[in-house]
Amino acid sequence: MKILLILGVLVLVIGGVVFMMQSPDGGTPIITATPKSGASVAPTPKQVAPTSIATVTPSTMPKTQSHAITLESFAFAPRSLTVNRGDVVIFTNKDSAGHTVTSLTGAFESGIFTKNQTYTLDTKTLAPGTYEYKCTPHSSMRGTLIVQ
Repeated sequence: MKILLILGVLVLVIGGVVFMMQSPDGGTPIITATPKSGASVAPTPKQVAPTSIATVTPSTMPKTQSHAITLESFAFAPRSLTVNRGDVVIFTNKDSAGHTVTSLTGAFESGIFTKNQTYTLDTKTLAPGTYEYKCTPHSSMRGTLIVQ
C-alpha cells in the first residue's frame, strides 16, 4: 500500500515538473540559457491567434419539445411517434394495472409504474434511430419511437 502511495506521489511530482516547464500557450518549454559570454537569452514570444467563442442565444438554442404517450386499455397511444433527438417523451399510465416502457434493445427501461404515474424519457441520450418498445408484464403492448 505504501509503495502505491509513493509511486502515485512520484507520478504527480514528475507531471507537475513537466507541466511547469511548458509555456502558457502549450508550445515550447520555457527554458532560459545563459551563454558563456554572460548575456542572457530568453525565449521569443509566439503569436497566438485568438479563438472564437460561439454565443448561444435563445434564438440559436435548439428547440426541444415534449410529447405525450398514454398507456390506456392495455395499449400505447399513439403506437408510433417520431421525435427530434433531445425531445422529451412523457408516458402516462391511465390503466389500473402496472406497466413498463421497455426498449427491445435495452436502450431504456421505466420499471413498473401504476395508474396516473408517469415515466419521462429524455431522448438526448439516444442515438438517432428506431426504437421498438413493449410493456414487460403485457407483451402484446408494443410501440415504436423514431428519434431523428
